[in-house]
Amino acid sequence: MNELEILKITKNSYEDMNKLLKNANISKEESNKLEKSMNALKNIYNSTYSKIFNHNELITNECCKNCNNNLLVSDNIDYSYQCVECDENYYDFEVDTNNVWYKKGKEENKKINSSFCLELDYDNKDKTIFIGTETGAGAKCKCNTIGELIDSIKFYCYNYLDYGKRYSIEIWETDWHRNVGEGYIYNNDFDNYDEALRTARKLFEDYNYASIEILDNKGEAIYCRDNESEDFYFENERISCVDNELLSKYIDNWTNYKEQDLKVDKLYCRGDDSYIGIDNSTGNCWIEEFQTEKEVQEWLLGKTLEKEDLDNEI
Repeated sequence: MNELEILKITKNSYEDMNKLLKNANISKEESNKLEKSMNALKNIYNSTYSKIFNHNELITNECCKNCNNNLLVSDNIDYSYQCVECDENYYDFEVDTNNVWYKKGKEENKKINSSFCLELDYDNKDKTIFIGTETGAGAKCKCNTIGELIDSIKFYCYNYLDYGKRYSIEIWETDWHRNVGEGYIYNNDFDNYDEALRTARKLFEDYNYASIEILDNKGEAIYCRDNESEDFYFENERISCVDNELLSKYIDNWTNYKEQDLKVDKLYCRGDDSYIGIDNSTGNCWIEEFQTEKEVQEWLLGKTLEKEDLDNEI
């Protein structure tokens, strides 16, 4: 168990005891025991926090309302967040979030990120209900009453229904860490890819890491960035975002029949107010200009070239 997990467990236990102390009708003797236990938890929390030397692990997605910098996990167990810049601690209710860093989300509060059709098939003879979706796994449950039917549907939704993809960020601080495989997982995960990408890019630019990746909920890398390029992986496709110099060199090598240093067929770069994409998957080295990053990526992922695009072949 790592230090962050210990902080989460300690913080949750401390809050539960604090609720009992404030709301439960308990004796003075019991109150004294709770207070001693809370003091012990506070000591564990403080001791564990002091062992976390890499404070990047403590960065959350929440932002300070005063300076707009990312908040850290608070070093004070009575609070949830702290802003280093403002030297201020915050409670949960002072921060605009539905995903507190130490609380596990309840199943019924999970977001449903995709459309589905729930299929029910009840066999009155066997007293069983089959529940499934057109794309997901099915489950068969014994069901004699309406209450058992409701419980069966809840069981299926909590255990089988696909709530959508989750994304995590893995970081390698230096080339040495990357070479020996000693990366670490950023303490927040995401249910939105765009948010994960914005966070990964900001972390890379702010802290000058050697490498950073976004992983899907299967643990597979779908985005990688180092000092040379950003690579996006879409099933069997790889797209690289490079700087202007690398893109120009790529075009020059293709024009002069030179071997490419960059072993990719689909790449793009950011201009001042547009994106330039190159698709060399057919050997023709098509080039096109787009207004947004999403547009250039969609084109590189195989959107059919319109007739007017033929004029853009190099």
